[in-house]
Amino acid sequence: MATFTESFDQADSTTLGPDLTWTQVVGAWETINGEAALTDTGVNAYARAEVDTGSADMRVEAVIPMSAVFDGHYVDLQLLARMDATTYTGYALLRGYWSGAGGQFVGLRKYVNGAETQIGSPVVLPSAKPETWRLEVEGSDLRAYRDDVLILSGTDTEITTGTYGGLGGYRSSAARAIRFDSFTVAEPGPTYPGMVYRSTGGVLVEQEFVLG
Repeated sequence: MATFTESFDQADSTTLGPDLTWTQVVGAWETINGEAALTDTGVNAYARAEVDTGSADMRVEAVIPMSAVFDGHYVDLQLLARMDATTYTGYALLRGYWSGAGGQFVGLRKYVNGAETQIGSPVVLPSAKPETWRLEVEGSDLRAYRDDVLILSGTDTEITTGTYGGLGGYRSSAARAIRFDSFTVAEPGPTYPGMVYRSTGGVLVEQEFVLG
């Protein structure tokens, strides 16, 4: 699988870009100060990167920058994997604030034609912005990492197709800020120069050195 990246390094705009083409599936998204921003309130919104990875196993990664605000009222920032190309179906990593989860939290969710279901229980995790988050979906395994540290994992077998990644979020008021930077969608797991490998359930099962 190729690696697709988005910098959001463009002038302020009512569209996302400039490196990838984006579809604003639900809600209004803009580029503000070189970052992706959700400008709607009170709506569960999502934007899809229009690059077909060709595989339902993938990782989606993005930076939550200092400009993001998730405290005081319900808010979540979402990384989306295994998205469908036409309807909203896929898995989500949620990072945000929810008093019902004890404050700042991380959780996993699935959407099936827009209907949402929580996967497992969220965990409390105080903010350490800027944070780099990664959602890996591989077979029935879901893994959420902050700054390369595994924070939360879960399993689900309902969604087996979907080859797109994207961003999502919900904010209850304009005082909360949904912001993302440095988006990537690629194969699961980290990559190392000079090596090719396949990860199954987080375990290295194959590797070879590539001679230049």
